[in-house]
Amino acid sequence: MLEAVTDTIRDRVRLFAEVRVLTAQQRFGSYILTFMPFAMLGAMFFINPTYMMRLFDPTIICIPIGAAIMVVFGNILVRRLAKIEV
Repeated sequence: MLEAVTDTIRDRVRLFAEVRVLTAQQRFGSYILTFMPFAMLGAMFFINPTYMMRLFDPTIICIPIGAAIMVVFGNILVRRLAKIEV
C-alpha cells in the first residue's frame, strides 16, 4: 500500500514538472509582452524626450494610464491561459 502511494506521489511530481516545462514558453512570452512596452517607452524617452513628454500632457494622460492597465490585464490573461490544472 505504501509503495503505491509513493509511486503516485512521484508520478504527480513528474507530471507537474512536465507541465511546467511545457508552459515555460507562454510564461516567458507573458514577461516579454509585459516589459517590452515599458522598455520601448524608456528607450524613446532616452532618444527624444521632448516628443515623449507630449504623451504625458495633462489633457491626454488617460492614454498612457490606459495602456499600462491593458498591459497588466494582458499579462494576467496570458498567465491564466498558460496555467494548466493537473
